[in-house]
Amino acid sequence: MSRLGAARTAVQIALVTAILTPMALLILGAMSSEPNLLRGDIGQPSLEQLLGNLSSAAWGSDQTRTQLVPALVNTAIVAAIMVVVQVSSSVLAAFGFAFFEFRFKRSSYYLLIFSYLIPPVVTMVPLFFAATNLGLKETALGIVLPYLLFSPYALVMLRGRFEAIPRQLLQQGILDGLGPWKTLGLLVLPVCRPFIALISLVTFISAWNSFLWPRLISGTGFPVITVALASLQGQYSSHWNLILAGTLLALMPALAIFAIAHRQLIPSFSQEVLE
Repeated sequence: MSRLGAARTAVQIALVTAILTPMALLILGAMSSEPNLLRGDIGQPSLEQLLGNLSSAAWGSDQTRTQLVPALVNTAIVAAIMVVVQVSSSVLAAFGFAFFEFRFKRSSYYLLIFSYLIPPVVTMVPLFFAATNLGLKETALGIVLPYLLFSPYALVMLRGRFEAIPRQLLQQGILDGLGPWKTLGLLVLPVCRPFIALISLVTFISAWNSFLWPRLISGTGFPVITVALASLQGQYSSHWNLILAGTLLALMPALAIFAIAHRQLIPSFSQEVLE
């Protein structure tokens, strides 16, 4: 093996180790009791302890009243709304910027991109007061509404992909009498399905992991999973076995969706590259 190959293998092993070590510690911690964790002892994992920790984190226990299952349902609702509406609006916006000419097109596009550079914490306080005055506090709509309509990241990616579609294909559709909506549905979307699936996955993960804005606007009235997990850590006591078990419970839906999307995305991208 050459030096370059050995170095590449070493880097790969280091990256895999860096990724798997926190996951291993998370699983071992979730399989331990609270006294063992407080002593820093995770060398006695137990499947029975894991099931007990998962049950206590999911449905509450004598240690805590926090229930993660309702929070998981709330998070799934928020993430589903974000994926459907945000991806749909981003597709329509990218389609318009890619194939239509209108006044202030360039300035509007750069203005939308510039909005991505504004730190979210700058707009969070006025958004909080606006949502509270509209009666959206502690509701799912209050969580999703400020970030619902478009994503500059998705807009840039989709516009670039749409513009890469062969013009001959679009001209053939126009000759066949396809209007804008049919062109989008019958020509553009099937060709760009892998990119749309990727953006949907990124949007889902972002919504699933969101914490600061849901913590401000929903609190305990409509808790999402990140807020519910944070409530397990108190000022004077923290149930680390339940926190680790709850984190493992929160990872399961996201990992499952990522695994399903990964199996669909890789063949699609490989086929597109070959074509």
